[in-house]
Amino acid sequence: MKTLHKKFIGITAAILFAVSGNAAYAQTSAPAEAQLSLVNQIVAIIVANPEYRSFIPTVMSLLENIASDIDDNANELPTGNDVVYDPANIEDIDFDIDDDELVVTLSGSDGGCSRVQEPSVERNGDKFEITLLETNPANPAVVLCTADIRFFEKEVVIDLDDLDEDTYTILVNDEEEFEFEIKKSSESDKSNKGVYLVDEENSERVETYTIAITADDEGEDVLIPAG
Repeated sequence: MKTLHKKFIGITAAILFAVSGNAAYAQTSAPAEAQLSLVNQIVAIIVANPEYRSFIPTVMSLLENIASDIDDNANELPTGNDVVYDPANIEDIDFDIDDDELVVTLSGSDGGCSRVQEPSVERNGDKFEITLLETNPANPAVVLCTADIRFFEKEVVIDLDDLDEDTYTILVNDEEEFEFEIKKSSESDKSNKGVYLVDEENSERVETYTIAITADDEGEDVLIPAG
């Protein structure tokens, strides 16, 4: 009986490690059903071994409690000293004008152990510093990760309404640098604001956006896309 008890403890410990590894760290993008399938496979192995059948009710109860937490924790991240923050893997940066805002879209991909955070932007004079980080396990050797590749897309909004005529810099993760230039020309009934993205290598304008400032019914200045 002692030998059988030791075997049961060993198998239960293995189950706990396998399942809680997925639940606690949630390092997989698979749906909860796929993770529960793993639980069922482990139970099937136990059922197939007659010497362990007397422990089935205990193991089933234990696994049900663990499995119930998988879905709740599927999108949670390890906290504290369990993770490190690294620059996100940004593969593409796009720009667009939305009313009086410059929208910067950051897109890329991350791996099975990575979790992309929300971007932040800080203005220092004529420079906008955008930071996009991802978390990774501090000790990947003890974390069960999948080989899944997930794609992400994050947006950062820069308000153009209060910007003066000048050239501004956008710095992404202290690596990618872009410039845009604000130009204004006034007329009797409206003014135009041009936003130019500048290619730093040859100092040429590579894209131009123009938005018009007109008065609405209440006499307030509003920004609308120019036709």
